[in-house]
Amino acid sequence: MDMNINAKGMIVGRLASFVAKQALLGHHVRVFNCESLYLTGTRRQLVEHYQHKFYGRTKAYKGPYGIKMPDRFFKRVVKGMLPHGGKEKSRGRVALSHVSCFLGIPENFKNAPLTTTDACAVTKSQAPSVLTVKELMKGLGS
Repeated sequence: MDMNINAKGMIVGRLASFVAKQALLGHHVRVFNCESLYLTGTRRQLVEHYQHKFYGRTKAYKGPYGIKMPDRFFKRVVKGMLPHGGKEKSRGRVALSHVSCFLGIPENFKNAPLTTTDACAVTKSQAPSVLTVKELMKGLGS
């Protein structure tokens, strides 16, 4: 079964856990508008956290290099929510291959029906400040 999800106005972690669960159940999941996802927290706090996570451990020119594309960032978050060790490793790899993330909506999916989940919406959050993934990537220097 294929699922097409419009990520506009969703929270990253909540949507990633939903997508990971659907992928583990064997569904092929496509997530559109990944640049419009939200992270909860202040801009300064989030940029400092990901700056350290991506670049603070080693020299920036030697790697490992951080992710600067919103679709790849979201797929990496989903990857962290899948099994990735021990006997469950292959199950997580197969599930990750069922997940596709896109910037915007490609031409060949313009007419596909898109679904949303109300539980992942930013309006359900009690967070006082939010930041889009696109703004975070700009703050990291992409």
